[in-house]
Amino acid sequence: MRYQIAAAVIALAAVTIALGQELPPSTTPRIEVAKGAKRLLDVSRLRSLVVQLRQQAENYPWDPKAEALLNTAEKATPSVLRLDLTSARTRSIKRQPESGDVMTVVWDISSASIKGSLLLEDTPFVSQYLLSLHETSIEKLATILPDVLIWPYPMTAPLTIQTIEHHESLIGQINVHFVGAAMPRIHDYDVRGIGTRDGEWIIEVVIGKGKLRKYYGDTFGVPERVPPLSEIVSSWSDGKLVSELSNRTALNARDKIITAELVRREPSDAYLLQLVTRVAKNQMIQLNTFNQIILALYYSDPSGSKVRTFLEANLPGIEAMGPISDEMVHEGYRIVGCSESMEERAVKYLTEGRFLNAAFAYFSRCSTSTAAFRALEAARVPTQLDGLRQDALSAFRARIESKNPHDH
Repeated sequence: MRYQIAAAVIALAAVTIALGQELPPSTTPRIEVAKGAKRLLDVSRLRSLVVQLRQQAENYPWDPKAEALLNTAEKATPSVLRLDLTSARTRSIKRQPESGDVMTVVWDISSASIKGSLLLEDTPFVSQYLLSLHETSIEKLATILPDVLIWPYPMTAPLTIQTIEHHESLIGQINVHFVGAAMPRIHDYDVRGIGTRDGEWIIEVVIGKGKLRKYYGDTFGVPERVPPLSEIVSSWSDGKLVSELSNRTALNARDKIITAELVRREPSDAYLLQLVTRVAKNQMIQLNTFNQIILALYYSDPSGSKVRTFLEANLPGIEAMGPISDEMVHEGYRIVGCSESMEERAVKYLTEGRFLNAAFAYFSRCSTSTAAFRALEAARVPTQLDGLRQDALSAFRARIESKNPHDH
């Protein structure tokens, strides 16, 4: 069970790393025109989307509290599409309990060489842009796209405009899709487009909010955006905050905001530990809730004092949680970092034969004292854990030798 939990923690960390992925330095796409689109896109879908977003922008009300979100979108847009835009012509906020607050914006393009408009549906998960162009041939599109489209990947192949032969109304299309490795949708990147014989092009660019983290921060996926959840939770009761936790096995931005508000109210350390067992019986969910609390404590006091106090006050209760207790203490050590007092605790746990995985991790990452090394070297641990002890010794020894290169 302990190894399954450790593997799950590694997977959780991988998701956390994936959530931090952002747009790399922009790349100018290479464009080529190739004959013969094998499978036609649905032009009626793209046209319907343009109509839908225009109606959405005009018919739903605007909330002045959304100005900050609009400013963020206007800062993020030039990292996706390089266009000269007017001030937002129409804009709206549509509130949807399940999928969250959706902002719709329509801008006119003010460039002399490009005629049309840009529409945006800004959701908690993705930014969906629709570039509606007029009087644009395939040749003209191939000329302007490198200046307009900012490509978020190294270009291993050109972006292809596929011509459509012998069709009564369509002349060409674009269809490219990249899926984020760890978090589909949040890290997706799609470019689709369709052109008609009357010179109309509709180009759809969908980019996951995970790639726009520089602008939107860690709040992607949080439904409440106008006003932001960080403001809303201040009026919630403690019971409401607890009931709104998602009971998921992976870190998520909404739980982070809720947990931070709980910690801000400075409840007792015992209450915070009770919260871990109250949210769910699933131990992976409990471990995730514990990690959220540890992180919130650390962010409220980066010295690590609150985390250390919380751990020390709750060690008996943590130990009673069974197999996940070792990972909980390990996470606390990892967040707090290296210190003389933490090293003393690691040696103490090693001597007592409890929280061994946490102790080994600390020795591997931090310890430098001869006394700690001798204690680890002499320790007798269960056979299944001796490999971890040996790994800790190797890392410990390498660190000592790197600090004293002439002593061996």
